[in-house]
Amino acid sequence: MIFTGGTISMVLDAETGAARPALSGSEIVARVPELGGVAAVEVEDFGMHPGPHMGPERMLQLAGAVSAALARGVAGVVVTHGTDTLEETAFLLDLALATERPVVLTGAMKTASDVLWDGPANLLGACRVAAEPAAAACGVLVVLDGKVHAAREVTKTDTEAAGSFRSPRTGPIGSVDPDGIFFHTRPERPERRGPIARLETRVDLIAAAVGSDDRLLRASLDSGARGIVIAGFGRGNLPPGLIPGIKLAIAAGVPVVIATRCATGRVGPRYGYDGGGQMLQAMGCILSAALPAAKARLLLMVLLGGGASPAELSTAFERG
Repeated sequence: MIFTGGTISMVLDAETGAARPALSGSEIVARVPELGGVAAVEVEDFGMHPGPHMGPERMLQLAGAVSAALARGVAGVVVTHGTDTLEETAFLLDLALATERPVVLTGAMKTASDVLWDGPANLLGACRVAAEPAAAACGVLVVLDGKVHAAREVTKTDTEAAGSFRSPRTGPIGSVDPDGIFFHTRPERPERRGPIARLETRVDLIAAAVGSDDRLLRASLDSGARGIVIAGFGRGNLPPGLIPGIKLAIAAGVPVVIATRCATGRVGPRYGYDGGGQMLQAMGCILSAALPAAKARLLLMVLLGGGASPAELSTAFERG
């Protein structure tokens, strides 16, 4: 078990009433004695990082820590993580790890000071999934609130509810039941798998809004962005005011990926008006298919860091 911090490690400060990281991995494990009946647990403290402090480079370091643990011959790895960015770390790990052994992320929506602290139940559930033979070859999984999700699909949908983590497009792939771990389906895994030597972190994410112009796009280019992801409307449509900035980016060789702000559905070239998906694709934009914007940004970081050609970029996102 690799502990990175997050709400599962937090307690409320007596003076401020605010939650802060405090518990080590061993201290958390000591509060879940049932773990001993599931597996022989080895505890590793990666850090006490709130979810928003887990940037792409730290996520890549975590991938190295998971790989090192797997190289020691463990049967599986459980990673605790702050829920604010858990879905992004899970996705990056899914890209970086080629192992068939289970890697499971979990966390908590409540702190250890709260009466309804969900950390112990989530940690026990994650450990049970990591010890389950059927979890092999499923890629990186996320387990919270008794549900098993694929890293590619899961997202946080509520700021603090216990059932916040859902997979809007596909639903959970399994469940944690008192009688066992049950898988309903196998996850789709279209993206590349394998060690990541380098990330191109200069990739910006810009959200389109009603009446958006291209000021943020131009600022992104002026500050040295090497890639841009835009969260557009519906099937990937944008306000016309963004088009001049997109043309500048493409002319400068900066790839532009179009995702959608919708929770489900695919981006595609359905609409041909000014700013429509068909026009954007014809201009040279890459459509993200069903991959949401935050994860599309990480995939673009991985691909650019690996020196992918424009054709390879398009192919990678088409498989989504």
